Amino acid sequence: MDKFSLDRDWKFYNGDFELPETKTHTECYMAAKAGGAIGAASPDFDKSDWETVNLPHDWAVYNEFEEKWGPSQGYKKRGKAWYSKRFRLDESDRDKQILIEFEGISSYATVYLNGSVIGRNFCGYNSFVVDATDMALYGDQVNDLVVFVDATQIEGWWYEGAGIYRHVNLYKKNKLHIAHWGVFVHPIRKTVDVWDAATDTTIENSSYENKNFRLKTYILDKEDNIVGKDEKVFSIAGGSKTEINQSILTYSPLLWDIDAPNLYTMVSELYENDSLVDSQKNTFGFRTIAINKDKGFFLNGRHVPLYGTCNHQDHAGVGVAVPDSVNEYRIKLLRKWVQMRTVVRTAILIPKYLITATNTVFLLWTRTATSIQVLTVSSKCRIWLCVTEITHLSLCTRCLTKNRFKVLRQAESLPKDFNVK
Repeated sequence: MDKFSLDRDWKFYNGDFELPETKTHTECYMAAKAGGAIGAASPDFDKSDWETVNLPHDWAVYNEFEEKWGPSQGYKKRGKAWYSKRFRLDESDRDKQILIEFEGISSYATVYLNGSVIGRNFCGYNSFVVDATDMALYGDQVNDLVVFVDATQIEGWWYEGAGIYRHVNLYKKNKLHIAHWGVFVHPIRKTVDVWDAATDTTIENSSYENKNFRLKTYILDKEDNIVGKDEKVFSIAGGSKTEINQSILTYSPLLWDIDAPNLYTMVSELYENDSLVDSQKNTFGFRTIAINKDKGFFLNGRHVPLYGTCNHQDHAGVGVAVPDSVNEYRIKLLRKWVQMRTVVRTAILIPKYLITATNTVFLLWTRTATSIQVLTVSSKCRIWLCVTEITHLSLCTRCLTKNRFKVLRQAESLPKDFNVK
């Protein structure tokens, strides 16, 4: 798997365009075809006079303060806008899977590639991935990636910003590969000294041929010593995916705790005919959590009072498209307060790498608040299931009663050892 940043040199237009009228049979016929998008989504649309911007980008923060937009959105107009990014793919990429990951767009987004819709997203706070393989162009041909953002849709009662306000990444994968967000590590304590680092890995085969593969999975400590390993040999049909469950025993690991955030690395390697075709690394920790209705919360068998802070994504006056260092700075400040506060309740999920990169020493209690966010619970959880610091997930804390049935169905699909309230 190869990963590339698509953050630089986007074209941006603040506003919307009226679609040209399609009157004749031929115009309607061509607009309905793959690659036939009209207006700003078309590769032929002239974008030369659009502004050049880099991501992350929040267009609302540059708008004038106007009282009519109200305090909840920072007195800033949001509206609609268009983004466009052009790039090339090597001819050798033709036999690979091409994925584009958006870490966050506020708020409703439609993604086009070369005049065809390849994805939509309806929440400003989750990451999502679109498969660009079938619509991508290779060699000398130029790909036209267009994103239409409708930020008139409000999800919160705080400043939400507008635009592609987190990073965008492009992934190139072999046809046989580990699925995106496809590794879930959930350690289980077997005895006082023995742990089972139970691991579920989803393998995808996007080719038309059946494949035989070997999945090698092992655990590294902070000194890169192997402290547990397992191998499985399987076959997979063309155009399908399968989940591989592995039991990896580890003896006397250092536990993750708010006083000692010991972390390990799970390395997943996928082989076809003894050739390495894909690999992933995921950071995790060994810890137990328990809740007693009379005595409270327990971490590794030790009672831990939950005193904490409530953190949202707003960044006083600078918008939501901030450098990673701003989020890292906030986390480091919270770490300094850890003796007074042991838990951070966050409604807005910070991308996973910011948590693991700073070796967080506090617990996270995260939630989805609105009915819009209910629809994205599954994608959020896939990203966060391996984050040791998260101990609670509250679903739909401000939904209407009629929407809670949707939440229950979502919760039933989550792993049983993931604490959902």
